[in-house]
Amino acid sequence: MQLIGRMKVLAGREGLALPDTWLMARQVFLWENLREPVPGYFRYLMSRALGGDA
Repeated sequence: MQLIGRMKVLAGREGLALPDTWLMARQVFLWENLREPVPGYFRYLMSRALGGDA
């Protein structure tokens, strides 16, 4: 949930829209468990939230 919160803050600063929290939580869960890659529509924000350059 911290990752999603950070992503929401970054998205708000940049004027980007994100899906509902439950959908983001599902996508992060699937990524963490190696079931699906990070969805393209928030790969940039996830990278930034985790301390990357994007």
